[in-house]
Parts: sequence; structure tokens; C-alpha cells
Amino acid sequence: GGPGYQFPQEIVETLKHDKAGVVSMANAGPGTNGSQFFITHNPTPHLDGGYNVFAQVLNGQEIVTNIGGVDRMGSDRPVEKVVLNHVEIIRVGGEAKKWDAGQAFLDGKQGADDAKKAKAAAIEAEIDAAYPEAIKTASGLRYIIETVGDGPKPEMGQIVRVNYSGYLMDGTLFDSSIPEIARAGGTYDPRREPYEPLPMEYGPMARVIEGWKEGIQLLYVGGKAKLIIPPYLGYGSRGAGGVIPPNASLVFDVELVRID
Repeated sequence: GGPGYQFPQEIVETLKHDKAGVVSMANAGPGTNGSQFFITHNPTPHLDGGYNVFAQVLNGQEIVTNIGGVDRMGSDRPVEKVVLNHVEIIRVGGEAKKWDAGQAFLDGKQGADDAKKAKAAAIEAEIDAAYPEAIKTASGLRYIIETVGDGPKPEMGQIVRVNYSGYLMDGTLFDSSIPEIARAGGTYDPRREPYEPLPMEYGPMARVIEGWKEGIQLLYVGGKAKLIIPPYLGYGSRGAGGVIPPNASLVFDVELVRID
């Protein structure tokens, strides 16, 4: 288990996992650092950029090497528990002795929280400036109905077909189900033929991003809309497919074509 708190990444590009004895924070992804750490017993450059390096073993690296050589099970866990019985933190110098770890943690967390709020506000401001006429829902989705549609309203759980074209906020097309638009936007792939409307379940259980789940439910068959989707209703910090950057707001032109 964790310590009951988490803190964000503090990556310093000049600090590398380039030798044995590098001490780095263990985590389950960005922003999930806690109190666990690991010590390398070989260079591990593939870890650079993903883990906070904060120390280097100066004495006792042979102990780390011995731990790395114990018998392990298939899950890479040691057959017999390896227990760290004693840790001594030595502070050298006046600044180190005056340093308040608890206050530094609180200050750092507050700074990270403030930066996160500022970034979220900037995203909202960018969307509002680009699409002032859009209607905003409680979730943060913006939409502009171009045609409501004169067909039936699908029932929850039905499979519907949706034509779409997806853009970044700067107008860059990253995908489309319509070949003519894909060609014009430079994303056409002949291996994808025949281009067809996307099948998806209608309703909250659909296996699509949250902004789509909500946005498609605004339409009847034949309806068209523009959906402006902030990152937290899209692909978030992970991005997608190498074409959607992390924390990107997305714009989709969608049409509810039919019910299967």
C-alpha cells in the first residue's frame, strides 16, 4: 500500500538512471509518487523521464548488488523476504539541517495544485474564446447543434453508426470516417477502405471517450453537431495513437447516421 498521499513528477533531465546505485521514486504513473523508492544495480536508461531521481548510493552498493542476486519467483519477487532494517539520513551543512521536509512537501504540493488549476483555467479560456457560441454542459462538454435530425431517437444500448472528423484546436485533422475529408486533411489510409461510419453503443456504456458518450446522446438520427471536448472528457494526459498530444482539447464534427 501507499502512504496515503501522492505527489507529482519532478523530472530533472540531467539526472539519469545511467549507473548502478541511482536512487529513484517508484510509481504507478505520473503523479502517483509516494514513499516507495528503488535503487538500480545496473544502468537503466529506459527509466529516464518517468521516475524522479533524487540520490546516489555512495557507500554500500555491494548490499544492493547482493539483494539483486537473491532467488526470485516468476513474478520477480524474492523467494524469501528482503527486509531493510535501518536507514540513517545524514544532513551535512546548515541549509540541510534547517530544511523542513514536511513544509517543503506542503509547499511543493500547493505549487503543483496551483499550476494544475491555472492550466485547467487556460484550457477553458481557450475553448471559450474559440467557440463562444457553444453551449456548455455540466460536465464541461461544449456543443453546437447544426442539425437536430428528423429521424428517431435511439434507445439506450442500441448500436448506432456515427460519421466523424476529429481536429485539434489548431484545426489539424487527426482522423475522419469520411474518405474525402481524410484525403483533404492528409490522414487518408487506403488500408482502411472501405471508410464507414463508426459503430458504437448509444448511451453511457459506450466504449468511447466521455465527451462522445454525452455528445452523441444529444442527437436524433440524421443529426449533426460540433463537439468541443476538453482533455478530461477526451484522452487526458495520455494522449492517443501518437496523433493526439497529452492534455489536448478536441473538436469533432459528428453525424448520427443510423441505428443498426
